[in-house]
Amino acid sequence: MLETILSWLLSVPVWVWDRLVRWGKENPTSLILVLIAIVRSFGTTVQTGWAGVLFSFGRAKRVLEPGFHPLIPIFQKVRQTPIRSITLDLPRQRVTTSDGLVFDVHANIIYRVEDPILALTAIDDVRKGVLTLVPLLVLTLMSEHDGQSILTPRALDAELTTKAREALARWGVGVEQAGLATIAPTAPTMRLTQLGLRVAERAALLDLDADDVPAEVVVALVTTARTPQGRSHAKYHRRKHRRPSLRPKPRTDTPGPA
Repeated sequence: MLETILSWLLSVPVWVWDRLVRWGKENPTSLILVLIAIVRSFGTTVQTGWAGVLFSFGRAKRVLEPGFHPLIPIFQKVRQTPIRSITLDLPRQRVTTSDGLVFDVHANIIYRVEDPILALTAIDDVRKGVLTLVPLLVLTLMSEHDGQSILTPRALDAELTTKAREALARWGVGVEQAGLATIAPTAPTMRLTQLGLRVAERAALLDLDADDVPAEVVVALVTTARTPQGRSHAKYHRRKHRRPSLRPKPRTDTPGPA
């Protein structure tokens, strides 16, 4: 009985081998692809500009430099992440300063992965994390400044770079540069800022000496060029100056008896 079982067990590998050889002769292309996949499972290649992290039994062990690295199939795997500098243009966002002014801000950031293990284990996607976190930093930065202090963009860029470095260091990401590409006031903000300048200008004109400038000139400079009109007045003005119709009016009189 034992000899029968042993002979059967020894015949199974031979039978399997014969079947594989026959299948390989009938499908040579598929055989080559299977052999490449088997060989590939015993190692991986890390490209230049990338870094690989070796995971053994689900734990991150060490960082792999560019090149070929052997692996134990099933028990080991490698995840890769780019370590070159990456530039991101963030979407335009609307922020409010500490004095209530509203601006449309366009920011950008240049970063790179400095710790591949943290970048692959502390967050699921570094790029999405940067796109989510940096706009919040811009919002916080603008809320700490007023409309006068944002006139110095270099100081804002340096402060934003410092905040981004502190926030992204927990993910193993280093920030090379961050800044605000454009800071554009909205239409209401533009009117508010210009209103203050106009008030100051008109106040200065009212303080002019009447002997130097005629009173008519001062009044002309201070008053507005266009008289404000309400909607009701505009409607009335349009009704009053409506063009008469060129069509002849129908006659209502009827001829009398002859």
